[in-house]
Parts: sequence; structure tokens; C-alpha cells
Amino acid sequence: MSGWPAVALVTIVSLWVGCTTAQVREFRAAPTAIQPHEAVAIVLHQIAEKSSDETRVMEEELFGCISDALRKPHPGLRVVPPDKFRRAAFSDLDPEAAPTSLESLAVLLTHPVFRERIDPLRIHYVVSVGGRWEGKEDAFVGYPVPGAIFTWYRGVDLVASVLDVKQIRAAGEIDASVKGHGWLFMAGFLFPIGLPATTEGRACQDLGQAIAKFLTGEKPPRP
Repeated sequence: MSGWPAVALVTIVSLWVGCTTAQVREFRAAPTAIQPHEAVAIVLHQIAEKSSDETRVMEEELFGCISDALRKPHPGLRVVPPDKFRRAAFSDLDPEAAPTSLESLAVLLTHPVFRERIDPLRIHYVVSVGGRWEGKEDAFVGYPVPGAIFTWYRGVDLVASVLDVKQIRAAGEIDASVKGHGWLFMAGFLFPIGLPATTEGRACQDLGQAIAKFLTGEKPPRP
């Protein structure tokens, strides 16, 4: 019977913090459509409080996740990586100095030199991705079971702004928000048990799927 308090405690914690909620919203400003021979460029924008090394790692992860989601319904679609886009568009600038906001890119598209640089890539849309991360950790130690329970909260909000290169206009915006709670229980020398909060991967996957539907003109499902 000595194990029942531990089981009960873990069960309570599971019900309390073992959940993840997700929401995807779309704001369309113009109609969209894309052909198999065209391309989509992904760039990273507005990652606050991150070093340049952290930003590069995050950029690679986001690009991999979003490009995989785009290619599932469109196997022939070309997805231009951020570094390739920067080398073509801003060969005379350091990567950190290259503009990536929707507003900056829209202004640059009106300049013939900039358009000549990116024309060989045959890009129809540029997707500028930004995000916000938040988190909190707590720990409960001792009673009624010897050991410790660690809980944490993670929130991820990814926003993709879509720029129509051909029409030189903003096509719209997609927001993928995921919030989750995780926990870890450790008692003596027993194996730790817990439940993670997989917010980053879920938000990236949801955003990629929503972008794929957005570019083909599909409406998102109702939440």
C-alpha cells in the first residue's frame, strides 16, 4: 500500500499539468495560388533575446519543419533556405544585417536591382517567420511522498507573414500558438517518470501545414 500515495500524486499531477493546447489563426489580405515550378523562400525574423548561434540553430530547425510540411502536399515545390535567399538578395551584407521583415522586403521589391538578384530563384512567395517563447518552472519536494516533482510551462507563438513577390503585396499572416505543461517525478533511486511539453515541434508543424494550405488558397479548419 505504500506505493499508492505516489501513484495518486503522479495521477493528480498528470491531470493538472499534462496537457497541450494549440490554435492556428489565419488573416488573409489577398488571394494566393502557387504552381509546382515556382518556389517559396523562408526567412527568420524577430527572435528576441537569442544569440546569433541560437538564432542560426533555431532557423535551421524551423526551416526543416516548415519545408517538410510544405512538401507533403506539394512534393515538387521548391523551398529556398534562408541562407540561400540571403546570399542571392544581400550578397554585400552580413547575414545578421540582412532585412527580413515583411515591410522591408516589400519596399525592396520595388527596386530593380533587388528583383534582378532574386529573379533566378523564381520565388513566388517569401514567408517571414517570427516568434515568441515563454516558460516557467516549479518544484514540489517531500510530502506526502519522498522525492520531488518538477513542473514547467512552455508557450510558443509562431507568426508567418506571407509576401507575394509577383504582385508586390502582403498576402496575409498565419499564427500558430501552442501552450503546454510538462512534469517530471523523481523519488530516490527509482527511474524518473514524467510527461514532456512538446510545444516547439507542435507549433512548427501546425504552422507549416497552415502555410501549405494558405498558399493554395485553402481555408483553415474551424478551431
